[in-house]
Amino acid sequence: MDDYISKPLEKAKLLALLGRIAAGSSAEQPTWRLEAPLPLAEALAAPPVFSGAELLDRLDGDEALLQRMIALFQADTPRLLDEIRAALSRQDADDLARTAHALLSSLGAFRAERALRMTRVLERMGEQRDFTNAQQRFSELETEIAHIDDALGNLMGDLAVTTI
Repeated sequence: MDDYISKPLEKAKLLALLGRIAAGSSAEQPTWRLEAPLPLAEALAAPPVFSGAELLDRLDGDEALLQRMIALFQADTPRLLDEIRAALSRQDADDLARTAHALLSSLGAFRAERALRMTRVLERMGEQRDFTNAQQRFSELETEIAHIDDALGNLMGDLAVTTI
């Protein structure tokens, strides 16, 4: 493997990588790296939601696609939160890590940095089988997800396309 692009994919990075591959050059070092555990203070310091303008720009202005993404997020997220809540009540570390990872994928599509960082904390708690303050971390994540859901609802109201 010569290179790697992490999710969420960015059009500019993907095109640059494809250009290097087509030219037969891998001048840039691979972009992957192992992440150290994220301190809680850093997790909470990220911006609270996401940039709707940046999100729409990454989708090349495709408002219908954005609406579909929002609908999927709003359909899947409550189920994932319920699964995390259940894993915490059972103190099932494997389910906590797995479900938090699934939620990361969903949040990553919107680059909801603060929620991403909070979810990574929960994922790592599951991986490390450490439930210390996990319920409090989850409550904070639920609050942040509610802010994201509100922001997505406002963004949906601003979009011109009404067909999903």
